[in-house]
Amino acid sequence: TEEVAKAISAEVPEDQLRKVSIQEGMTPLRDAALDKVREGITSIEEALRRTVAHEESLPAYLINPDVEEYEDGDVIIREGNTDRDFFRLIRGALTVVKGGKKIAELTEPGEYFGEMAALSGEQRTASVISQGRSTIKRFPGDKLDEVIAKYPDVSYHLYKTMTKRLLKSNQIIVKLAGGGGGRKPPQVSSRPS
Repeated sequence: TEEVAKAISAEVPEDQLRKVSIQEGMTPLRDAALDKVREGITSIEEALRRTVAHEESLPAYLINPDVEEYEDGDVIIREGNTDRDFFRLIRGALTVVKGGKKIAELTEPGEYFGEMAALSGEQRTASVISQGRSTIKRFPGDKLDEVIAKYPDVSYHLYKTMTKRLLKSNQIIVKLAGGGGGRKPPQVSSRPS
């Protein structure tokens, strides 16, 4: 609005700009954007990009998560540890290692990892190591239940990541079991024994 433009041009302090914005109706716009985030219609990043959001609008751990830089060979997650944080790859590539053997790579920006320990409460099942330089966002694992309940966009990406991993694990199990190479699958009875 014209009043907001004047306040910006006058370089008023942020709290004053916020008051002018609220008076000019920007709060409903922000609230509508946050409702869309909670409903899973848009992402947190999109809402922050298109509206004036403040720390009381969304939890600080979602607006400003810790951003960490890693060099080649740096360990982000160590197999067997009991920490609960989960992460999102921003840039770079990561190697997943279990029992000293490489089992996967993470290369897609936006991909979540480390959420299994936060969900299960168990020790880390694998190590995650930086390949070259990488950048990640760290989220507190003790907040994962809240994130799943309130922010469907994040939940969707987490579940999508976990589903891909489960499908890949199933493929590996089939290969290890002989791949079904021409054998007739066993009959499954729906009657109790």
